[in-house]
Amino acid sequence: MKLVELGSFGDQGLSFVERGQPSPCLGEVVVKIKAASINYRDFMIAKGLYNPNLSLPLIPLSDGAGEVVAVGNDVTDFKVGDKVTSVFWQDWNAEQQTRMCSTGGDAAGVLSEYAVLPQSAVLTFQSI
Repeated sequence: MKLVELGSFGDQGLSFVERGQPSPCLGEVVVKIKAASINYRDFMIAKGLYNPNLSLPLIPLSDGAGEVVAVGNDVTDFKVGDKVTSVFWQDWNAEQQTRMCSTGGDAAGVLSEYAVLPQSAVLTFQSI
């Protein structure tokens, strides 16, 4: 699969990379990305102005939409063919304090042909 990787901060930090086709682990879905957009936070990350301590390389962008093409064995909320969108805070729980990862920052983003995301990091269009 093709993806864009941020290998260093700054104007020349992005590069095209080829990797093997991903497969989901427990609790994950694989989404064929059909649309992705850059927001201001993504721009700041690429420049190194958001959190210069982020681990590189990383796959940028938090906002994406596409179709589920594979699900982990224990995934029950999604099925192949579901149209989904990514969410910014993975594992968000409004009722308890948790360590949250942000898509396209601490966790891999969606600037790729396929994104492997925790099931907690996507929503179906019907649920919005």
